[in-house]
Formats: sequence, structure tokens, C-alpha cells
Amino acid sequence: MWCVALACACSQSADVDAGAAGTPAGAPVGELASTLAVQVAADSVRFVLHVTNAEARPATLEFPTSQRFDFVVYTEEGAEVWRWSSDRAFAQVLGREVLPAGETLRYEAAWTPGARRGRLVAVGVIPASNRRIEQRAVFKLGIGD
Repeated sequence: MWCVALACACSQSADVDAGAAGTPAGAPVGELASTLAVQVAADSVRFVLHVTNAEARPATLEFPTSQRFDFVVYTEEGAEVWRWSSDRAFAQVLGREVLPAGETLRYEAAWTPGARRGRLVAVGVIPASNRRIEQRAVFKLGIGD
């Protein structure tokens, strides 16, 4: 049985990394809304990242490799615990995804945390070079509510 941990992180639109100044040259203007759900089960954690095009026109995401998403888990102190892409290889080719107006992309992955316990931070990432999107959610493993 799946339980949603600490509710989903809600909508966020990001054209550049948090803390970066300005918008990359040629970056489209508009809104991409994202949500990250973290579902904790007895022996696994599932991450589901949705990205919705809230614009009235298609949105183009440009990628430097064949990788389209990533999930990363950190401790509250910022130490990386797990990264979905760490044991995968991606083609070194430029690519793009066109997201029609009102449409949603869905990416998901599962992680087996073993005996790890405590409060953790999940980050869902769309590594587009023109519109990098990051969505965060805090969740708990094996400790009281």
C-alpha cells in the first residue's frame, strides 16, 4: 500500500536555477507548472514528477543529452543519498521535447532505501538547457508522523 509522504510539493515554474540572475538568451517566456509526489511504501519510495504547459502555445524544452529527467534524494543537511541517473548512461546528442498547450509530461522512478530512516528531501529535475525545472518535497522514512 502506498502512502503520500508529507503531501506533494506544489506548482513551481522555473526558467533558470534558483539564485541565477536573468533568463538565458533565447529562453521562451511563459509558465511551466510542476508538481512532485513522493509515495512511501514499506520497502520503496516512488517519485512522480508532472510538468504542465500552462501557456496558450506549445513550449519547447531543449536538452544537451538524451536524459529528460532525474530524481535526487538528499539528507536535510544537503548530503546526496541517491540519484536516479547515477548508474545510467545517456546519449550525448542534442534533443528537444515540444509540450503542447495544456498538456502534461509525467516522469516516475522508484528507490529502495534499505535501512535508511529520517527526514529526506526529494528533488525532481527536468534538465532542459533553456528551462531547467526543479521541484522539491520533504518526506520521512521510518519515523513517526
